[in-house]
Formats: sequence, C-alpha cells, structure tokens
Amino acid sequence: MIMAQISASDIEHRGRYVHRRHRGATLRADAALDNTYEYTDHIDVAGVSKACLLFEVTKGSCTSFQYKIQTSHDGTTWFDWITDSAAAGTITQDVCEYTMTLSDDVDFYSQIDYFGRFLRVGVKCTGTKTGASCAVHVETRD
Repeated sequence: MIMAQISASDIEHRGRYVHRRHRGATLRADAALDNTYEYTDHIDVAGVSKACLLFEVTKGSCTSFQYKIQTSHDGTTWFDWITDSAAAGTITQDVCEYTMTLSDDVDFYSQIDYFGRFLRVGVKCTGTKTGASCAVHVETRD
C-alpha cells in the first residue's frame, strides 16, 4: 500500500488537489530605527488575499514602535492605508498608523486582508532611538 502525505498547503476540492501558494520574503533586514518613517523593500503580491507581517523589534531606548502599510499599483507611486471614523454623520479618514508601546524587545505579527499589487511597510520609533532596530518579514497566501 502506498500512502501519500498531503501538506497543509494543499486542499482537496471536488476530487482534485489544488495547490495554494505560500510565499515568504524579508522586506527589511534588521537595521536601526529612526524617528521618521523608513520604508521596506516592496513585494509583488498580485493575487494574494492574506498577508502576515512579522516584526522583530529591538527596543533600545525608544518609547514605542510604529508602522504603516502602503500599497501601489505600479511599484513607484505609494498610497497609505486609511481608516474611517464616523461622528454626527461625518466620516473622517486618517492614515492608519499602528503603535506599540515598548517595555522590552518584541517579535510580533499582524495579519491583514490584502488586495493590491505591491506592498511595503513604513517603520519608525518614538523617543530616543539609540539601539532601536527592526526587521520586517512577510508571509503571503493566495
């Protein structure tokens, strides 16, 4: 008897197997953080529905770590993600900036629904930047 093992990235659909592609990339090798946004390399994520951003943050002397996500249709012109808030019938849109207060070094991930062509991330720290650094990786799935 021959047995085949099917990985978690394969799914059975109506009697046939469809391979779901998983991709990973380092968008930014570990490098010093600054008090202004520095942008990672970008990745072509056409056809991707989910992306998981993985951050490795060394606190150093900084107070908090911030990041924001950008998308592009051509890999040259970049657009910030925005968030909506509503009050008294008025919708306000602001750039979506994520902030994490740091008490120590931290590795964390953020899963996002994504529907764009290119993806990159801006990272920075607040407070004294001495010794603060960050690496950013991405895992995607069709």
